[in-house]
Amino acid sequence: MPALLMLLLGTPVLADDTTAWEELEQIAAGREPITTYTAQFRQEKFTPLLRDPIESTGRVWITEGEDGGVSRWDTDPPYASTMLVADGELRLYYPDQQILEIYELGDRLDALAASPVPDLAVLRENFEIESSGWTKGNKLYTLTLVPKSEQMLDALEEVAVDIDPALGSMRRLSMTDLDGETTVMHFHDIQLNPELDPAELELAVPEGTKVIRPLEAVGQ
Repeated sequence: MPALLMLLLGTPVLADDTTAWEELEQIAAGREPITTYTAQFRQEKFTPLLRDPIESTGRVWITEGEDGGVSRWDTDPPYASTMLVADGELRLYYPDQQILEIYELGDRLDALAASPVPDLAVLRENFEIESSGWTKGNKLYTLTLVPKSEQMLDALEEVAVDIDPALGSMRRLSMTDLDGETTVMHFHDIQLNPELDPAELELAVPEGTKVIRPLEAVGQ
């Protein structure tokens, strides 16, 4: 999110990110450990090619465990899809097309994608804080993060996050890529540590589904 817009929203821009990390540590210390998480989400995708954003809704389930986290994102029709992040892989299933895309993830990306509240050490390793502060009115803590690694910078320009300090989890996530496309996700009906049936996080695709590994195809 541009610094000027952050100022218009009432969020101070910090030149030194030390204070921001301290604020995050205080928020994390004030909440109970999160092992399971569910929420409804609304997604808006802004692209320079379209005047109006593409909107979709869905639900997310997340669990944490000693052997790694699992997250499942179900998007409702007419843009139906299921994304599962587990065991170092991202699986993206499109039921209307009967296509399953599989992407191998590095340890860092896996840790970021599969956790309801990513570990601060992981965030600190992968991102620098460009700006931060408290928004007026809703008392959310807003961060603008810039990737450190060249791998992430090749695809992602910046990430903006609104954190609810009472829950210690995200209320809003915004990601901007190098093509100028921005995806914004709003989270509501958040439940922390609900009882989850492991079957809810499984992804079973019907026989005959076409399986594609796009990154392998690019490598070849």
